[in-house]
Amino acid sequence: MSDCVEQQAAPPIGANIPPGRTRDCLDPWNYLEISARGDIRPCCNFHPLAELLDSEASIGAVRDNAGFRALRKSLLSGELQGPCEKCHIRKMTPVGVLERRLSSAKHRRSQPDILAPLPVVELRIDINEKCNLRCDYCAVSSPEYRGVEMNGELFEKVEKLVGEVSPHAAVHVNGHGETTYHPKWMTMCGSIIEVGYRPHIITNLAKNYSEEEIDMLAKFSSIQVSLDSDDDALMRSIRKSVRTAHVFETIERILNAAGRLGISPAPRVSFSVGVYDPSIWTLERFVERIVAFGVRNITFWNLVEMDHQRLVEPLRNLPASDQNRARAILAAVRRTLEKADVNYIFAGDFDSMVPQLTGASRLRSILRRARRAAWRRVFSA
Repeated sequence: MSDCVEQQAAPPIGANIPPGRTRDCLDPWNYLEISARGDIRPCCNFHPLAELLDSEASIGAVRDNAGFRALRKSLLSGELQGPCEKCHIRKMTPVGVLERRLSSAKHRRSQPDILAPLPVVELRIDINEKCNLRCDYCAVSSPEYRGVEMNGELFEKVEKLVGEVSPHAAVHVNGHGETTYHPKWMTMCGSIIEVGYRPHIITNLAKNYSEEEIDMLAKFSSIQVSLDSDDDALMRSIRKSVRTAHVFETIERILNAAGRLGISPAPRVSFSVGVYDPSIWTLERFVERIVAFGVRNITFWNLVEMDHQRLVEPLRNLPASDQNRARAILAAVRRTLEKADVNYIFAGDFDSMVPQLTGASRLRSILRRARRAAWRRVFSA
């Protein structure tokens, strides 16, 4: 299940962007996404800039084509193209800040052309655009949506592409659908593992997995579980075919399999949690359950409205009294996570519902991560 929602391009380019501002985004320089149809995109929100099946050029040449360069130039000028103008993922920042980030990026010194691509640090392969669920808020549930599964011919080209990126790049195998719903997902992911990568995945874990599938997931680097509440009736209504207890049992099976197979470290488990009406009213209890389970990372995402939604509403649409209740819940959730030393992020535009981290809170978060990393080095020595 994707953590991005594909958007349609907005009119007048840059019309709503204040002078000297741009998106805080290096994706067009160091990220790459291949859709199940073979579209090559700079991020999950942008339209395709090349087609994998039509191109015999190296991936480096494709990433330096006119479309990619124009996109990078628009970010550096603040004259944003449509999808960037209304992006709900990357925050706005002064153009100078993006320029400094880009100038200090690794490998930039060896590449003086500021519009040229940097080495890929993240590659996302959208193996499947079909899903086993029908979440009310998801693009997959739109009447116009037509999901496809990546075919074998295309995946052969993807395999070649994987061989061209850095061995240190993070390879993600998720998109708008459920990767593990593809009939050949184990074969495809197995080939990625065979060349030396431990993939990352976002998944709903709502299937009944075989032992072979569990063993395959145990070989992944990270597994982000997409689940918004532990209220089974609520999830069945909004997402269909979801049993919370089954999801947690599946996570336990994967971690146990990693131990049995001698895989170290075991996959890092995190959660991707949608915050909307009505999931907000069960959020405190759900977060407490996640924390008690030992999960150390949670991403909360804000709802992007779609025409076909009928069962969910973004928090900003709530009456004032309910918005105050929601703010109190979010504040309590943050206190729980801070006390438990769990890393978290509120992704997307939550307006005033979730105050930004103060400098002190951000520093504490950085110090916590550094402290944990130091302890891991001590114990692994």
